Amino acid sequence: MRGLTKPFLLALCLLLGLVGCSRRVPPAPTAEEDMVPLGLSILNYTDQTVETVTVDGSWAGGLGPHAGGGKFAGATAGPRQWRADYTLTVRWQDNEQFADPVWRSGGPMRYHERRLAVQPYQQAEDRQMAIVWIAFLPGDVVKLYPTWVGPEHPDFPDGLTDPSRACAREFPGDPKCFSRVPEDVQEALERKRKKKEQEQAQEQKP
Repeated sequence: MRGLTKPFLLALCLLLGLVGCSRRVPPAPTAEEDMVPLGLSILNYTDQTVETVTVDGSWAGGLGPHAGGGKFAGATAGPRQWRADYTLTVRWQDNEQFADPVWRSGGPMRYHERRLAVQPYQQAEDRQMAIVWIAFLPGDVVKLYPTWVGPEHPDFPDGLTDPSRACAREFPGDPKCFSRVPEDVQEALERKRKKKEQEQAQEQKP
């Protein structure tokens, strides 16, 4: 994906309630608390599946290895002016949790959790942004990139590109670059989802 198209961005802005997406220069912030809403999307550059990703409690979805850049879920917020001290809490699950026999037998799921500083903004000329990309990188590194563009765009931070294409360039012909969430993990997640729905239905009964 070479960037976010104008029709998509306009639709996303309406979804998030961004009334200031008319491409005008927004007024200067009047207070430190001046915040803007941002969509969430995942980029997974690792060999692991990442699932049940949340940012400050807002669900962002999940992806198989070397995937991302095409789905958007949930929303968060960031200060209109970038601040080095502004952080967000990211929680997620990966292969380590999926292999846990306690979880596979119906027990509680463990999570990874980190408080992460938001990377410097990549903004349009009128200072607009649209997405916070949650990038899972090799070496157990996770970064948050607030941007106006998507991977493959020349202005995307750190030169990151589409995860599957980046993998294919580094490992030509390796099938891992186009893999999906393993079926057994999908089935286990579906069982947990149904169990949670049943518990919620029981709680709602008079």
